[in-house]
Amino acid sequence: PVAHDEFTGKNLFIFIFFYLFLMPRKPYEFPEKGELVICRIKEINPHSAIAELLEYPGKEGMIHISEVARKWVRDIRNFVKPNQIVVALVLSVDEKRILFPLA
Repeated sequence: PVAHDEFTGKNLFIFIFFYLFLMPRKPYEFPEKGELVICRIKEINPHSAIAELLEYPGKEGMIHISEVARKWVRDIRNFVKPNQIVVALVLSVDEKRILFPLA
């Protein structure tokens, strides 16, 4: 997840509301490399988190434990929780893959 001081609390809620409901929908089926996407954490594994891409229905991404924070992470559950909404960066796109790598 992208850690930024401006996207916390009320500012995050306003950003997500604006982005999801007031911005025109994208005609693309897949996100582009380098695109920021809004995700909901579906499940947490010992070394990764699976996130549902809210802007792309039916698409999911994986956030590896090394992409969660700049420091060493002992437990990924200290940084992300199930059903948490996060802003993530798409690292690469391969239409054949089930999960997109996210940061």
